Amino acid sequence: MASSMTSPPAVSDRFDLGIHTPANLNREARAALLQNSPAIVNGPVGVSPGLGRTAQTPSSPLNAATTAAATEGAERANPTSIFEQPISIIKSANDLARERVEEYNAKLMVFQAFCAKFEEAAQQFTAGPQRRFARQFADSFLGTWKQELSGDASASKPTYSSVAASPPTDRARPTPQHQQQQQHRQSDPLHRQGQQSTIAPPRQDLRVFIRLEAGAPARAHSGYAIRTLIREKLGAVSDKIRQVFEVRSGWAILAADLETRDFLVEKRAEWAAELGAMAVETNKEWHTYVVSHFPRRLTDFRGNEVDSDSVVSDEVEIQTGLKPVDIRTGRQFSDNPLTKTLLVSFLKPTKRFWSLFGSRAARLIDKTVQPKQCETCWDYHFARNCRRQPVCRRCGKTDHIADGCAAPEQCVNCLGPHEASLRKCPARPKKVRGVLRRLTKEQREHVRMVGAETYRQRYSETQLETHMETQQGASELRRGDIGLDEQPDAHAPSPAASGAPSNRYSQTRKNDKKPLKVFQANVGKIPPAHDCALALADSERYDIVLLQEPWTAHTKARCLTKTHSAYDTFTPVDMWNSNDTRPRVMTYVRRDPRLLADQIRPFETRDILWITVNGMTIANFYRQNDEKDALNTLLRWPVPERCLVAGDFNARHHSWQTGQATHQEQMPPLQMASKEKSTGAFLHWVERLDPLTLVVYSDGSLSSEGAASYGFTIHQNNVPIFDGSGRLGPAEVFDAEATGALEGLKAALNLQGSAAQNIFICLDNLAAATCLRGTPSDSSQDVFLEFQALAASHGATQVLWVPGHSSIPGNEQADKLAKAASSLLEPEGALPTLAYLRRIARQKPKEAFETWWSTSAPEQYKRLNLKATTGCPPELTLPRAALHHLLAARSLHGDFAAYHERFDHGDARLVCSCGRRKAPDHIFYCRKVPPRHRMRLAPSPNAAVNLAVGKDFTKFTDLSKDSAFFGKICPRY
Repeated sequence: MASSMTSPPAVSDRFDLGIHTPANLNREARAALLQNSPAIVNGPVGVSPGLGRTAQTPSSPLNAATTAAATEGAERANPTSIFEQPISIIKSANDLARERVEEYNAKLMVFQAFCAKFEEAAQQFTAGPQRRFARQFADSFLGTWKQELSGDASASKPTYSSVAASPPTDRARPTPQHQQQQQHRQSDPLHRQGQQSTIAPPRQDLRVFIRLEAGAPARAHSGYAIRTLIREKLGAVSDKIRQVFEVRSGWAILAADLETRDFLVEKRAEWAAELGAMAVETNKEWHTYVVSHFPRRLTDFRGNEVDSDSVVSDEVEIQTGLKPVDIRTGRQFSDNPLTKTLLVSFLKPTKRFWSLFGSRAARLIDKTVQPKQCETCWDYHFARNCRRQPVCRRCGKTDHIADGCAAPEQCVNCLGPHEASLRKCPARPKKVRGVLRRLTKEQREHVRMVGAETYRQRYSETQLETHMETQQGASELRRGDIGLDEQPDAHAPSPAASGAPSNRYSQTRKNDKKPLKVFQANVGKIPPAHDCALALADSERYDIVLLQEPWTAHTKARCLTKTHSAYDTFTPVDMWNSNDTRPRVMTYVRRDPRLLADQIRPFETRDILWITVNGMTIANFYRQNDEKDALNTLLRWPVPERCLVAGDFNARHHSWQTGQATHQEQMPPLQMASKEKSTGAFLHWVERLDPLTLVVYSDGSLSSEGAASYGFTIHQNNVPIFDGSGRLGPAEVFDAEATGALEGLKAALNLQGSAAQNIFICLDNLAAATCLRGTPSDSSQDVFLEFQALAASHGATQVLWVPGHSSIPGNEQADKLAKAASSLLEPEGALPTLAYLRRIARQKPKEAFETWWSTSAPEQYKRLNLKATTGCPPELTLPRAALHHLLAARSLHGDFAAYHERFDHGDARLVCSCGRRKAPDHIFYCRKVPPRHRMRLAPSPNAAVNLAVGKDFTKFTDLSKDSAFFGKICPRY
């Protein structure tokens, strides 16, 4: 029986009923399990049809019944049959081939029928977008059928609805692909969410450019007007135009897709004519190469000069194999007047190195995008479309602007203690392998965390509270902690820019009781005095150096000052580009582990520098003569407990300085600010004047023919009421300025009621204004004395300086009157002024020397084209040995073979170590000179040599020095 084939259970079976078990239990269980189920012929015994699921344990009644059913079926099969039927697949293969042929013929018949109808329908679309769409549909149709007939159609991806609608057996039975996926699922590499697995194709440029001339009327239209014109001409295609915006060459149209862009270019003749467009085109990328040292002039074999610009295009095409789209001269000034720089543009990059007529190798200009910073929110993006709330550049807050902000500096991007416009901000986009990349979210969070901590360390809570409070008075200095000496001092750049951790300067050592030695001096912006102060302070082991009026300089990219290896340099400003922005104080702190220094900036000023050293605040102060801003700032500063203020106050006292005793009695300086600031201040001052006040504007002029003239105009309540002009004899502009001021004052005093009115004389010559107010000069002295007498008799006359050519109406009018008066006749009997005679005395000897030099200069000097001068030429700055070799090459009197032979020098060495005869120009041709030091003799060797020995003599001296030519290659003996 089937029950006898089951194994006894290892434990007691809860389904065993003992003597009460029915006799036919196994048969009835088998019939119940096999009801409504498909027959299993070759299936494995004990394996569930579910995916990857095994049979139950042998002790299970369900498993026992299934096993019994399979066993009984096997016993009914013919047990005595030993031989099996042979395998044959011919009939099945023929049936399969017949089915495939019938299916292919059916597909082909349907395809031909559709093609015939499609051909008939496509005949009616012959032009425009309809034909283009019909072509796209035809290509898609053919592609689909090609894939279908070739049998490459990929299985469609099942959807949730199709799987749910399929029979249960179909869903339960896994496909071979599904089984393979299940097997390899564990071996697939991990893929993070959001990770890009494929590189997206580059974005297409959908812009259409309308090129217009500089003064074309279409430039005055708006983007909406351009769009309406396209709608009138082309109809509904304008609905696919996203934006019309202005560019430097005209207008740009941004299309929605590639078809619209191409259609606009194709139909440009219908809509671009009314705009006066020179061209309508898509964006074309140019590859531009710079060709330096291109010769300005070329000569053919006969010596005839050829215009190099006329043959450069053909030469470029010969060298590169590409036709250039544009050739232009570079803006950069060339040191060599015989060469220039060309910019050559192609539509494709060249495949090899090339040059033109002996020029340097062409170099591709690879323009990298610089990070643009929005001046509204100070984030790194273009400001044109910024709609964010304005942010203060200084403190990063949103309720004010940076002009009047006195809060501590904090960057809105990195939260560090600096302004948002700092070029070295850590949050600024970085250039990686030539590509500008913004910080990632994680990098930005890290930068902001570090910046916030740096800001907290620099501006501690006590300093922030002290900055906001308005305390008065000063605290006593603990003399046991500091010793003050007075000596010259030194120098400046800020350690804040060095990237050193700020906590190194923000902590103090409480156990350090050694007194600080402080050195203070004014070095007067003199470089040797600055160096001497730093050296002296270092030799005497001073800890802190306080300097006023330090030496500074600047270039386009750098700010320069004096430094010392033993000191860290602090400056009140990080950058400067003129005398109006340069720092007036600098502080140096010795590099010593026991000195922990940090710079603080309670106020934005270049006259005061605050630092804290070991808990003590030290202020380095400088006050310009007759200026109150620095002193007012110092008095408004809340003084901390431990503090030292030292510097140059420019104070005075009647005990040791004669003159006016009080500042109120001193006349204000003529110029107190820069030209731009003075212009604004003067215009504001004029608007606030009393309506009856008289303002006299005077000016002088000297024409190209040497005619000196003056002009003046009188304004009252900003309205001109009187003017005049005149011509002088032999004089200078200085004399004309003084005469114009005198004549203007006379005219003002002759006006009715002028005796009771204030009169201001305004002129733009600072020297003349100074003499009108103070000591008269020896030139036109009688004019100055008469002016001062009239001003003293009136009692309410003042002289002011105004910036010239700054759009001040009165000054501009006086200037025009003075220039117009130069055409008048010279007064009879006019005597020359002393300034005129001095200029003639200086000019005549120079002219006489230049005339003599042009006729008497030696031939070897004429070819050098040297300018005659009676002063010290720049060659005298060379070392003695270098000057000797240069003058020998110019005069041909030196260690040369021809010179020795001329004077029969028997012991002289006539040849160089290379074997050639010594000559003045041999240094440029000697083969022993290393190639890296040789000079390019282009375009003409003689012209290049004459230039190097003449005006551009530094090339000669650098070549001889770098190659050691006269010391090793071509020695004297």
